Amino acid sequence: MHQEIDQSASSKGVATLYEQVYNAIRALIVSGGLRPGESISEVKLAERLNVSRTPIREAVRRLVAENLMEIPGRGLLRVYAPTIRDIAEVYYTRASLEAAAAGLAAQFDTGELADRLEALTESMRVAASDGRLQDATQFNSEFHSTLVRASRNKRIIEILDGLSPTIVRYRRLSLMFPDHLERSLAEHAEIVRLLRDGQPADVEAYLRGHVLRAGGRIVSAMINLEGGDPDETGIIGNLIAIAKK
Repeated sequence: MHQEIDQSASSKGVATLYEQVYNAIRALIVSGGLRPGESISEVKLAERLNVSRTPIREAVRRLVAENLMEIPGRGLLRVYAPTIRDIAEVYYTRASLEAAAAGLAAQFDTGELADRLEALTESMRVAASDGRLQDATQFNSEFHSTLVRASRNKRIIEILDGLSPTIVRYRRLSLMFPDHLERSLAEHAEIVRLLRDGQPADVEAYLRGHVLRAGGRIVSAMINLEGGDPDETGIIGNLIAIAKK
């Protein structure tokens, strides 16, 4: 897949081009255009985006700081491949923050928000039934991002945006399992019902459980695919146990 950056924006300043390059590489990682563990040289990445190596280096420094890329050698880049424990930690962090955001969102006028989330859940259901897994994943992501942004809490929004590449990659994997997909849809419908009831504490508690259960299903799938110790007494085992409830 060849993707070019519009360098006409560079006339507005190097920072603009750097942001374009950063966003393009990040999008490749999130979409799977660059897979976890995949190596690529700075030269090849510059050719792929049709830019010089300078904005590539600047963007990579930021991506390394965000744990999305690694630099195993001079001029060589590698997409960071999270361990199962990394994924578990992301979901624990996300559960706390997204639950808090949902509780805040539920304190505001929730009628319009509930309508929007209900429409996204139905779009996700239709896409899944048509076999459009990519679209179903996108509607799933929009459901959660819409709820988080309705909190109006910029700090929570920024932190969760930083976790989104890991979340989206493994959310797509989870939705490949029909039972995972059906449970996700059912729980989305329950979140909408709780919002309409106007009980912020109930929304917050249910959302926390929803994210933890999703994390448990994902780490279980990863252990089945890759093998490894389920760490039954630690964070991974806790997530797996929650997912089975």
